[in-house]
Amino acid sequence: MRIYTFVLALILIMSVSGCAERGPFPTTAPTTRGVPTVDPLPRLIDNLPGENHFANIIQLTDGGNNRQPSWSPTGQHLTFSSIRPPHSSIERYIMAIDGSGLIQITGDGAEDLQEQQRWASHDQVGLAAEVSPDGSRVCFHGYRDGGQLDAGVKQYFGSVPVGGEEPDHLDVYICNADGSDVTEVVSNGAINCEPCFAPDGKHLLFSSNLGGDGFDLYSVTLDGKVTEKVTTSPGFDGDPAFSADGRRLVFISQRNDEDPQEFNIFVTDWLLQEQ
Repeated sequence: MRIYTFVLALILIMSVSGCAERGPFPTTAPTTRGVPTVDPLPRLIDNLPGENHFANIIQLTDGGNNRQPSWSPTGQHLTFSSIRPPHSSIERYIMAIDGSGLIQITGDGAEDLQEQQRWASHDQVGLAAEVSPDGSRVCFHGYRDGGQLDAGVKQYFGSVPVGGEEPDHLDVYICNADGSDVTEVVSNGAINCEPCFAPDGKHLLFSSNLGGDGFDLYSVTLDGKVTEKVTTSPGFDGDPAFSADGRRLVFISQRNDEDPQEFNIFVTDWLLQEQ
């Protein structure tokens, strides 16, 4: 009887250990093994080395050419331009800050709502210059032609010229809200574009190919004396815009993109500067 009990116990032990080795999955399960899983949007991503002003970077879009994001006054929605199916041209969209509720507001297929059209017209007017937190000054990019500031201020977004010939350089300026006292802040022979005021009102954030390898975000004091590199991602980082409370920054980036025509929207908590 003892021998029978010992043999039965041994069989049970071997059976249990065999299940542990094989696992509870059927033999067809390994066909999906090794396939990387992709977190759904919005997804939290890591800072790159040197990105010391960012905390909690969140990716809001995945695919398409998404550019020029701007905040709603409440900070709960973003508008942005995008080339995405089924369109081959640039259209304007609205979405919630968590990436939900995407609505097209321009072009074919746009919902004909007065509020959405107001958003679209407001964004188009506001592309040329950004206002300081206290409303006293504006910043913009442009270049001097024959010693005079180009009155048209050709728009140039990263590697994609929007109008006119591709410039070989762009500079960053500030002036009073009434257009007086135009002052050059950044002029380094590179393409420096899309500046905005930092929440402290003492710095500008802008995109530049100063390093010669793609575009990164830079910070500069209003006197132009102190410049700091803010992003270190390969490819393009640009189109920065701060929320009304100054706590969050939205920008576009090619980080993690394999398609050179893909630009995605990211939002991050902004760690204030002490300079």
